[in-house]
Amino acid sequence: MKTSTFKMLALLLTFFSLSCSKEDSETLTGENGGQISRFQLVTVDFGNNTIPNDTYSGTFNNEPVTLSKIEDNKLLFYVKESTPLGQTQLSIPSLNNTKIVYEVVEATLTQSPTATLQPLMDFQAQYGATLTNTPEDAPYLQNHNAFTQYFADLSDDDRIKAAKFYNTNKAIFDPVYTTNYNAIQGRMTNQTQADFDFQLYRSLILRHKLAVAVTVIAGALAATPPYEFIETGICISVALAGIYKASDFHKQIIDDVFRVVEIKLNDQLGLNNRMANAPNAILTLTDNQATTLPFAVNAKNFSNTDSNVQKELVQTYFTAKNKLNGFINDLNTAINWINNNVPLLTLSTINTVEVPATAALNSFDTNAQVMQRFSFSVNHPNLSLENATLQSDGQLNLKVKFVGNPSATSISSTLNYTYNDDFSSFSGSFPIEVNSSVSNLFNFSFYDQYDISTCIGPDSFSCNWKLSVSFSGGSPVGGTIFHRTLWDNENDGFFEGSTGYFSASVTNANTSLNNNIYTVNPPDNGYCWGNPNTQSKVEYYYVSPTGVESPHYFSSVLRS
Repeated sequence: MKTSTFKMLALLLTFFSLSCSKEDSETLTGENGGQISRFQLVTVDFGNNTIPNDTYSGTFNNEPVTLSKIEDNKLLFYVKESTPLGQTQLSIPSLNNTKIVYEVVEATLTQSPTATLQPLMDFQAQYGATLTNTPEDAPYLQNHNAFTQYFADLSDDDRIKAAKFYNTNKAIFDPVYTTNYNAIQGRMTNQTQADFDFQLYRSLILRHKLAVAVTVIAGALAATPPYEFIETGICISVALAGIYKASDFHKQIIDDVFRVVEIKLNDQLGLNNRMANAPNAILTLTDNQATTLPFAVNAKNFSNTDSNVQKELVQTYFTAKNKLNGFINDLNTAINWINNNVPLLTLSTINTVEVPATAALNSFDTNAQVMQRFSFSVNHPNLSLENATLQSDGQLNLKVKFVGNPSATSISSTLNYTYNDDFSSFSGSFPIEVNSSVSNLFNFSFYDQYDISTCIGPDSFSCNWKLSVSFSGGSPVGGTIFHRTLWDNENDGFFEGSTGYFSASVTNANTSLNNNIYTVNPPDNGYCWGNPNTQSKVEYYYVSPTGVESPHYFSSVLRS
């Protein structure tokens, strides 16, 4: 493939202005394009300048020629068999009257026409072997069979012409069949719906883009009138193989690529910014204690509305998809021309690729790839997020700690999250309530005092006792101590007898002793059953004002 590269000295907007003066920009009259040959598809490279239009009209050898955009900065035109040998000028008036001088030479063959065409026939056979009898493949299979017969029936003169055209443009046609898409990072096998694989997603998007690019270049002549009998047919046959490959990547993208759009903790949806008025239950946490929460995300496949998502890979996919569909429509026009003008060759038009109008939400357990794209924080001066990590079982291990010695035993705030990957981004919050840890407030172990005074019998014994406890960090507001007496009737080490639970509020008339040490007396005497030597002990626990219950403790002193 011949590429002519030249530099523009004017600014891009001035370069493409049709009304600019000679003083505004410098034209490229007489730029030397080098040597090209008959039957050649020639690329004109405009360097760093972007070409706005899809096609341009020009003259080559003073005859009309159409130039097609194959990349943002490249145009392609065809040198006909009838082009005179020697120096010939290409003129593109609408591109600042660009002029390039080429040296046209004859196209030659170093092998017989049949031998020259054999690689193309082999490629076509390999492509045909991938086709199936499914309805989706039907037009591709019908066209492949039609072209196989068409190439076999070419006359000697047409075979020479086809061989020169293919041989001159091998560098354009062969990549449709030989491009190593595995070289693009990512695995080829489809993942299961239970997995997220962003490397695979990226790979599929870039493979699709590349397949579209090599196909559009190879088929540019077929998609641009005026059509040529032999050349247009060859370009269509090659382009169909490329479209089939690009469409296969498109199907994988539609089936396998998922965009994460929502987060779920403890079966509660996060309040994304776009849905901040949605109701949600409060996540209850305990100060400086790890809590494990079921952690999942909602995700969806691509839908048409995603074309507005401003993510590079999403835009890359939709741009390539739209380019492919535009090319398919142009190719179908050429196919209709073939059907009307080329004897004994009947082709089927092919369908454009489609993206579903909507896509259902699917719930997925969070994996490591998703987790590393989340960031969490808390929004309160007296709270610190100590940990937010994904456990091996897929749950979120979350720990929030009080800081700054808050006076309140319960703090309401939000757990904020931000998510960002190559396909989606969102942020929001969960309402949370963090309560003081009972173990931090209630120091049973240091102030466990137990006293049982004289018991009166013989069958029922009143047992008087008292309990002293302390609350670290000051007196709690509210809360209740529950207690009961247990005894060992059989003196066998099992305390099978018990009273019912009594309760005592820590804010009632209990006496405060020695800096927040409380002496709690039961409202009624406990009861002991059995002989006067029956062993007994007291069980007690604390319940905070928010309903958080401490472990159950037992007096360390037994009556004997």
